[in-house]
Amino acid sequence: MRNFLWIFRHYMKKNFLTPANLLVIGLPLVFVAAFYLMDNYFVDLLGIDIAFLFGIIVPMVLGFQFFGAGLTTDWLHQDMQGAIRARLLVSPVGTRVFYAGVVVAGWLFNVFYGVIVVAVTAVVFGGDFGNYGLLLVVLLILSFFTQLVGLLVYFFSKDEKSGTRVTYVFGEIMIGLSVLPYTFNADGAVVAFFNRIPLPVGTGLNIIHNENLPYNLAVLLGMVAVLAVVVFILGRQKHDSL
Repeated sequence: MRNFLWIFRHYMKKNFLTPANLLVIGLPLVFVAAFYLMDNYFVDLLGIDIAFLFGIIVPMVLGFQFFGAGLTTDWLHQDMQGAIRARLLVSPVGTRVFYAGVVVAGWLFNVFYGVIVVAVTAVVFGGDFGNYGLLLVVLLILSFFTQLVGLLVYFFSKDEKSGTRVTYVFGEIMIGLSVLPYTFNADGAVVAFFNRIPLPVGTGLNIIHNENLPYNLAVLLGMVAVLAVVVFILGRQKHDSL
């Protein structure tokens, strides 16, 4: 436990002191601000209800969580190639303890910036996220999901550059899947169809809206559990030792 806490504190500090990580807070807020500033244009000139724009904001904010997968992938690629790897070889810290410390640090940092984005969007721009207690639960689950993805990408990418590229594309795909149905039809059949597909953000939105809560919560946790088992099995095969 002591080794885990040291690793966790070390990477949590690195997450907060890395300027590039501020992008995961800034980018979604830039998009939210753009939607807000386009209010008059869309409503007055095009006759589009502003609810259409704000309908996109919630899934977009949740979708941006998936860019957090790069936190784990990048740190592991950077540190497991140099001095950290050498120190682990002669230390009592196990590989799994090291991975767990990095993942948990990335997970809680991811949740932190998600809460900041939600708070600024709600207070400054008037975004309505529904049940904030359920929203926090969804952020916790989605953020952990992203860190497992980041660990999986690390296992199967040869270097930091390729790992970063994969996690970036993954984030873009998840943003697209999150926002796409609202782009076509804010309240109709397209959204209903996508929300019935067991996708992380769509299921998370159902939880926030308290729609069939036990079922959707079980589905989202089930996704995390399946991914965790896959990561454990594949990680054991590939990185059982340093």
